[in-house]
Amino acid sequence: MFSTVTFYPVIQIACVHLAPSNLVLLTQSLSNGLVERISSTQLITESHDQRYASDPSSGNWTWFEVCIVGVTQGDRGEDKVEERRWMSHENAFLTASNAWIRLAAPREGRIFGDKHDLLKFLKSALQGKKVQVRACACFRGWKVVASRGFLVFNIGCETPVAGPTIMAPTDELLKGGPGEKVSYQVGDDIEAILQKDPPDIIIYKATTLEEARALKVPTEFDCYRLLVVMDAGDLLHNGFFSWDQTVEGFSVVGAEEKFHLLIRLGHEGAIYKPPHDGPQDSRQVLIFDSKRPQGHFPKPYLHQRGIDLEALKGNLQAAYLAGLAASLAKEFSDSLERLCETQVKEAAAIALRWSRRSAAAKHGNADPRLATWQKMKLDIAGDPVLIPIRLPGRVKTGSSLVFRAMPYFPIKHAAWDIVRSGRDAVLSFVPTASFEDLVTADRNEVHQFRKISHEMEKYLCGSSVEPLSIAVFGQPGSGKSWGVQQVILSITKEAGQKGNMATLKFDLSQFQGISDLQAAFETIRDESIGGKLLVVFFDEFDTTFNRTPLYWVQHLLKPIKEGKWEAKGGAERRLGRGIYIFIGGTAKTLKEFRTASSGITKVVAQNRSPSNDLLTPGSVPRDCESLSQLGGNRRGEPLHFKISPDKKYTDLVEFFYKVRERTVSKEVPVVFIEGFDEDLVNPSDPRQVECLGWLKYFLAPMQDGAFNDQGHSRPLGRVVFVFVGGESGLIQKFLDRQDETDFFQAAKDPDFMSRLRGYVTAPVSTGETVSEISTSCLETVVESYKKGDKGRNTKPLSLGFFRTRSPQLPADVYQRQLAGEGDEQQKRRQEFADFVCGRSVDIQGPNKVNKADEMFVVRRAILLRSLLDRLPKEQKIELEDHVLNAMLGVKSFHHGARSMEAILSMSKLTRDSLAAEMTQLKLHVGWSEFNSF
Repeated sequence: MFSTVTFYPVIQIACVHLAPSNLVLLTQSLSNGLVERISSTQLITESHDQRYASDPSSGNWTWFEVCIVGVTQGDRGEDKVEERRWMSHENAFLTASNAWIRLAAPREGRIFGDKHDLLKFLKSALQGKKVQVRACACFRGWKVVASRGFLVFNIGCETPVAGPTIMAPTDELLKGGPGEKVSYQVGDDIEAILQKDPPDIIIYKATTLEEARALKVPTEFDCYRLLVVMDAGDLLHNGFFSWDQTVEGFSVVGAEEKFHLLIRLGHEGAIYKPPHDGPQDSRQVLIFDSKRPQGHFPKPYLHQRGIDLEALKGNLQAAYLAGLAASLAKEFSDSLERLCETQVKEAAAIALRWSRRSAAAKHGNADPRLATWQKMKLDIAGDPVLIPIRLPGRVKTGSSLVFRAMPYFPIKHAAWDIVRSGRDAVLSFVPTASFEDLVTADRNEVHQFRKISHEMEKYLCGSSVEPLSIAVFGQPGSGKSWGVQQVILSITKEAGQKGNMATLKFDLSQFQGISDLQAAFETIRDESIGGKLLVVFFDEFDTTFNRTPLYWVQHLLKPIKEGKWEAKGGAERRLGRGIYIFIGGTAKTLKEFRTASSGITKVVAQNRSPSNDLLTPGSVPRDCESLSQLGGNRRGEPLHFKISPDKKYTDLVEFFYKVRERTVSKEVPVVFIEGFDEDLVNPSDPRQVECLGWLKYFLAPMQDGAFNDQGHSRPLGRVVFVFVGGESGLIQKFLDRQDETDFFQAAKDPDFMSRLRGYVTAPVSTGETVSEISTSCLETVVESYKKGDKGRNTKPLSLGFFRTRSPQLPADVYQRQLAGEGDEQQKRRQEFADFVCGRSVDIQGPNKVNKADEMFVVRRAILLRSLLDRLPKEQKIELEDHVLNAMLGVKSFHHGARSMEAILSMSKLTRDSLAAEMTQLKLHVGWSEFNSF
């Protein structure tokens, strides 16, 4: 059953200013009972334009919109009118002076099905719901002339029904023939068509450009009337994983042909190239699915049983050609005589949708009684949003399509809208890659994430018994582990193996010897025997151990290459299948890792005799006693661990087990780690000293809430860590000199500092307690942590208490000696880099990576919006404009994403509150620059 609203507007609107519209239909209020029964709606118009255009290739600038209007309740109970619009269809283009008399078929708009936002909004809690139809024109001289239209509502019908006067392409038209406006040919018998009454346009399917050039076209037949259609795979070996690379690859292909060329890019896009000597010979147009890469669409069908893939491929090809012909056939002859990108890009989009719908009609739940053309026209479930972008004849290597697709200048305006209106408000129209909660528009990340996802898909479908190894690099706080986790979740979900996946994580910076690595391999082997898909994270795989750079890499090369490891006693054992993720900690990119020559930093301290006058035996240091009551802590005494030259990692492990005794009883204890910035002394040789050597042992407990015990990861639970610095003032020096990476990076100090959510300082000489300085900012952070969602926030909260000297330590107190890598370490570095080449990701993060990086502000906006969305409802915040400008505009955050997250957790983010927390902000961003916005 269907209901049709027929209207006779007899209108003629012309555009004088930008985008006016004329209301041509307003229905009566629709009852809720009627609305609930509507399964789809479609607008059909008998209309045309002003019949001419000075530049047809610039586009068709007249169209129709369908609007929903209703009344909702405002925040104060007042009536509030809401209106939302959707484009229905473009108006008829370049109609001849007498074309109105010869008009045989109305212009059909898109069919809005029950899953479309239009019907969802119509069925929402609106009162007095009405449907509007608007005729629109843009730019001076453009007109809409309409005489009649139909608004068709399908009511209670599972399969949409064609409304009155709808005419569809017949099989004869789609096959081509004499007297028809459009014909498409797969063979080379084109002369037989042309010797008869030739059509306005011939669509020719070719497999090579040479084949198309060799066509015997009579001189009287204008080559502008020949549209050659080709597949990308017939032109180039296609191994592109981003639309940017695709455009660059096809930039010069077919650029000098005498005919129209349309290159199909899978079922997700196409590139149109006009005739070379035409008026628009320097232009080309990309039509693409912003959400999916080329080749993605057929993947779900590859896993279905009983599908003839060759037959499916043929059906998709036939539907594509049919859609192309059907779209061009509805154009007037005057329009086809001036064929250009305006008509072709619309036809290409329809052709891509028809090819995808044909798969759903053939292998889905479509009604088999419907004719094929009806299935193509009416079934729009899963239709992609196809975006057209005009490109220059030659595309600059390294440029990004994002800047051509976004209607923003400067690009910061797009970043603003991403944060204020949500990612979809902007990113729906640009090339992106999405994996579960991960969304990126950066062309480098898009390519690399899709590349490793492709490798994972091949591995899951294959039978290899060796593990698949993937390396991830990036600055601290860039989200390395989280990003690749989202890719794995997405791929295993598509492959139906999400429930059969087991995840293990090992932080190699905590390992105390080869026996820990052997124990980790035993754990991997145990899980592998159970038949689950193993995903194993090796964090800090490039860390230094025993003063040897890349110590663990030498023991990892054989397992990742051969899938075997050497157990105790020298016996070789097989690991089994699995996906191994190696998270780097010393390089931002694979290239930097390959060429780096990181040395061992040996620091010889002068006058570093520790003072015990601030320590009460068995309790926390006296100068920070008040911190033990952070967040209103009243349950139990705070725990305290003091680092000294005779302490070993096993002592720290024993202390962590004591912490677990508290957390297992649902307590959130305050735990003091004093002297975390002390040197790590080798017990067997006290002359061997590793500067800041204890820091690496706190990274995993701070970030993941777990510690290592003989190769096994042990969870800690919710803890408030207070890291109390020694009396050297060394960490304070890092705060004052964020750029001094040569000294601190090898000791993992930037990683450590990035995990802190707040800190206070106190001079050593005065003996002041921290209560005499300020703890209000720490109280805010701790209270927010304790009140947060315990189910989501299971990791510890880390704070710092830094002692400083007055006056500052002289610069020569520490003598730095950098020892370069030997030949053996360089060999390991190159061997590992070569093995993971092509299976690595360089996470760009929210900071600018080089002078040419213009995308950083978009990456930062995506991340900021994501962080805001993750906040619990009770902690939702509204950024003041100047704060948002600062978050998007500062040159860099000291610790990337972790700094942004820390700033959001500090306060209400107003100018006054941020000024009060200037000291805390200095840990994460340059305060003077931040405050200047």
